[in-house]
Amino acid sequence: MKNYTALICIMFLVSMIGCTPVVVEKDISGDDIDIVTNSIGMKLKLIEAGEFMMGSEKGYKWEKPVHKVKITRPFYIGVYEVTQAQYEKIMGNNPSEFKGPNRPVDTVTWNDAVLFCEKLSEKEGVEYRLPTEAEWEYACRAGTRTKYYWGNKMDGKYAWYKTNSEKRTHDVGQKKPNTWGLYDMIGNVGEWCSDWYDGDYYSSSPSSNPRGP
Repeated sequence: MKNYTALICIMFLVSMIGCTPVVVEKDISGDDIDIVTNSIGMKLKLIEAGEFMMGSEKGYKWEKPVHKVKITRPFYIGVYEVTQAQYEKIMGNNPSEFKGPNRPVDTVTWNDAVLFCEKLSEKEGVEYRLPTEAEWEYACRAGTRTKYYWGNKMDGKYAWYKTNSEKRTHDVGQKKPNTWGLYDMIGNVGEWCSDWYDGDYYSSSPSSNPRGP
């Protein structure tokens, strides 16, 4: 029997690109449950605590230096990006440019994402929030050390991107997942995190559960 804090990552598209992960804080008592489904059909995957190397020496300046980060609590994160149908159930509208009930919701701001979390929290009776950048990257990498979670070169079997997307979004879950069973963590839409931007944060961030500046 365990008590878990659950982080549920919900993704939204910002403008043309930029998806918002939403994190849910929830205490779950009982036997370990690998995947749970909430009242609006979001599947949530249990991610165990652990550590990883965050950042990229070959990336942008703000992705350096690569440093070890510990995630000390298990959490749940969305298996798929938040769909337009799910978003509309909570918010009562669909701002997306690329319409389709099973496509990820797009054209939402960070404030929209936060409000979605708040309303979903009221409905579910648990606290939903955006994930920190560290929580998101830990779940995205899924134990890998390569540039992408499948290797070092872009691969259309795993992601929608410039070459294969036809400049539009696509239904969630059509590409291969990462090794932890999460889909579209790269490609299709970008994702919001809770952190504010600080180009020098990696140089001074805490090693356990960094929450951003």
